[in-house]
Amino acid sequence: EWESEGVPGSGWSVCQGFCYCVLDPTGKMTKRVNAPVREKGARKAKTPAPTISKAQADELAMKFTNMAKKQDQAITSVAKRLAAESGTELHGLNYRIKTPRSTSRKILKNNIDDGVSYSKVAKEDLRDLNRYTYILDEAKYLDEFTEIMAGFEAEGYEIVNVKNYWSGDLYKGLNVNLRALDGRLIEFQFNTKRSQFIKDKFSHEWYEELRDVLTTAARKSELKKLLTNKWLEIDLPVGHATISGLP
Repeated sequence: EWESEGVPGSGWSVCQGFCYCVLDPTGKMTKRVNAPVREKGARKAKTPAPTISKAQADELAMKFTNMAKKQDQAITSVAKRLAAESGTELHGLNYRIKTPRSTSRKILKNNIDDGVSYSKVAKEDLRDLNRYTYILDEAKYLDEFTEIMAGFEAEGYEIVNVKNYWSGDLYKGLNVNLRALDGRLIEFQFNTKRSQFIKDKFSHEWYEELRDVLTTAARKSELKKLLTNKWLEIDLPVGHATISGLP
């Protein structure tokens, strides 16, 4: 339970590896605590990355968002055309560009949780600044997905990563990263009408609460059960199991 909440010095909090809190499960610990001595042969703890300030994160977020906006028209034009040709639907186009606020929050989270430094963030390509969601027919899922991907490849886009979550418990869907003509990565999700409804109505809110470091272990266990049971309500699309990894 303590590990799921975040033990001192594990890097989950704003203190990262510099946390000097001590757990006292019994409430009987003396007020004087000797600092632990590293055993001979033990690995030296990794030095945490310097903390990125809110101002720095906001600056990077605005830079990344402006880059995403420059390619928006070209990418969206192709995405719309392929949706029309395949008889599918593009969902949530108003949210196709990640907002600066959301991007800044992600940068800070990556810095705190994973120790990603400012210089690395500045160089790395955030994969979901431009993001699109296709709604496919359950019975024609594989055929429609294959047709859309072939259309993007014909336009010069490169399939970089394919993540198939249809067999998952906490989320079901298909996420794909393509490399755009300018070299940046963009994200596509391929859902069905029913899976998109569950995601919008239930899953997104529950999953965000599940990831929150302030959510208790008991509540996280409850949320996992809610998510698993809710996703069991949908029918899996035809051919989903054959889609995996890189093409």
